[in-house]
Amino acid sequence: MKPLIDLTAFSTRNISGIVRKLIIFVVIGLLGNIIFALWTSDRSLWNAGIHFNMWYILIALLLTLVPWLFHAWRMIIWTDFVGRRISFKSAIKIVLGTELGAAISPSTIGGGPVKAAMLMQQKLSSGVAASLTALGSIEDNIVMLVLVPLALTISGSWHMPGIQLFLNRIWPIIVWALVIVAILLAGLFIMYRYRPRLRLPAICYRFLDSPLMKRLHRFLKQFWHEFKSVYRLIGRRGRKRLAASLTITAVQWVCRYSVIAALIASMNGPVNIYQLFAMQWVVFSLTVFIPTPGAAAGAEAAYLFIYRGLIPEGLLNPSMLAWRFFTFYLLIIIGIILIIVLNLPRPTLPKSRLRPVIKPLSVPADS
Repeated sequence: MKPLIDLTAFSTRNISGIVRKLIIFVVIGLLGNIIFALWTSDRSLWNAGIHFNMWYILIALLLTLVPWLFHAWRMIIWTDFVGRRISFKSAIKIVLGTELGAAISPSTIGGGPVKAAMLMQQKLSSGVAASLTALGSIEDNIVMLVLVPLALTISGSWHMPGIQLFLNRIWPIIVWALVIVAILLAGLFIMYRYRPRLRLPAICYRFLDSPLMKRLHRFLKQFWHEFKSVYRLIGRRGRKRLAASLTITAVQWVCRYSVIAALIASMNGPVNIYQLFAMQWVVFSLTVFIPTPGAAAGAEAAYLFIYRGLIPEGLLNPSMLAWRFFTFYLLIIIGIILIIVLNLPRPTLPKSRLRPVIKPLSVPADS
């Protein structure tokens, strides 16, 4: 059976085309960010100049890149657990593919499909690849359920407008969307499980008995069996790995959400690290509802809305530019470079150079 997702876009043959598209996307995005920042801010603030502390810039760069290593470490842990341990190089390539896939996809989709497809390229079945991809998202959400309320409580930021907006407006939408999806899935399950007892219109039976639905049903049945088997296996003998992976996940997200604090500190601005951390989660949560690739334009607007009043007015737009560059465009640029380097063919020596040259020994003649 052919996989549902074909990842030829990230193969060595087609990498140049993807890179060209991403380079154009980065150039347009950076120019758009600069224009947006200049248009929405007072020119006198820019003329006054902003002095950066380079040590904090280096810290921000480190905090931007380190999460890739932790993400790769988590994948190595779980692929080893299911008996398909991958190399660190392969794990890094999957991380880069996930980041680049997320950059050219709406935030609602993200890089999950790319990650699952690249795991299948490592000879994991579709169900196992999907379960490991979903496991990564589950770990992320578990960590956020602990870290974000903790940061909000320590900083006393539960009353902030961004938090109230999320709790009163956004959260109910998410809950209702999940309820609707659950009802649809339950309806399909009931139709297949109890179809002999149900009195459905003839068109429904023709639809369920169509070749396409039969193939989809067989695929989903096998997929669900493999999906469940991974989590059952984790429950039986993978709890220590889960605890280790959750710890690594926590460090990964602490690093990523602390980039903004390092950037504000580099501009000599006031830093409440817990409050900035919690608001980063709100900003990234809002970008899920933005349909543009990589949440372009929407992420910047969400940043300005959430951080207005928390960051001095003179630093708001410059910090937005720096934040978007470090957490998005810089990652794409470095990801493109690394993808090209990692996909370069290994140099091979000619066969004539590989064969040892054995010179005949000269034997002196008997005198």
